[in-house]
Amino acid sequence: MTKEKRIVITGITLVVVLGALFTFYGYDKEEVITNSETTTGEQAIASVKKTYPKYQDYPSDNFPLKTVEAVKFEDGWRVGMYIMGSGVPGILSADCFIVSRTGVVSENGFFNGEGPAADMNLTTCTPKE
Repeated sequence: MTKEKRIVITGITLVVVLGALFTFYGYDKEEVITNSETTTGEQAIASVKKTYPKYQDYPSDNFPLKTVEAVKFEDGWRVGMYIMGSGVPGILSADCFIVSRTGVVSENGFFNGEGPAADMNLTTCTPKE
């Protein structure tokens, strides 16, 4: 076998192996942001769910009720994942996140107050007055 044939066979083998690995470990096409910016609240929420899989079941009508809020800010999005009271109206607990314009997620705070909050300030993760 000549040197050129070995190089061609090695190249083809490498392409096939890499293609198989890419197919096996692939990516979720819904999570790809085509313009490299998180431009919608839905994309911001998807980024939080991707980074923190425990929020995959948000929002949910099951008890306890789980809701999601996303608010656009100049530097990206603020996302709140809320657990609502059942029988007691309001937010019992909240996990708050900052999602940058490029989809980078960072925790912004946690609320688990003594009583339910009517509304949350997503910048500070505290109840609004």
